[in-house]
Amino acid sequence: MSIQIRTIDAKLNLNITYPKIDIQQSKGHLNINQTNAELIIHKEEPKVIIDQYQCFAESGLKNNADLAKQFKQLALRKVLEGINRKTSEGRRMINIKRGNSNAISDIAKRNFQPKTRQFNYDIMPKSRPKIDFEESFSMDWKLGGVEIDYKIEKAMNNFQWGKVEGYLDPYPDIEISYIDERK
Repeated sequence: MSIQIRTIDAKLNLNITYPKIDIQQSKGHLNINQTNAELIIHKEEPKVIIDQYQCFAESGLKNNADLAKQFKQLALRKVLEGINRKTSEGRRMINIKRGNSNAISDIAKRNFQPKTRQFNYDIMPKSRPKIDFEESFSMDWKLGGVEIDYKIEKAMNNFQWGKVEGYLDPYPDIEISYIDERK
């Protein structure tokens, strides 16, 4: 006597529908505005300034204020010399009583005697002129810039869900049969 067992394995079958996405994206709009940078240079030509006033003043060519100041000092000196001369002449006149009888003739002789003049030779001017330079240079800049404007377009999409379906083919089965071997 024998028993026969026969099994049928289950087979799992899957039907798969994959998900699907379709995306369409339009290009965005890019707008760029640029402002140029500016460099501003301001330059004046150099100037040479020569001041010869001291040189001319040494030669006697002065401005009105300095000339007036010089004449004032000269006049004050001459007044003081005149006062000194008159007081010394007065003292000599007083001394006539004491026996100085030539005082009047000495005073007259000194006042009317020609004065000796001196002539000097000199190199003019003695000082150098003042020499200055003036120049002006300035530099300034204005920064430029960039303005960027980007507009994004909306994406268009189409999405389909996926699906998984499972089924058994064949179904599992067990068959047991008895086989009579006596025959």
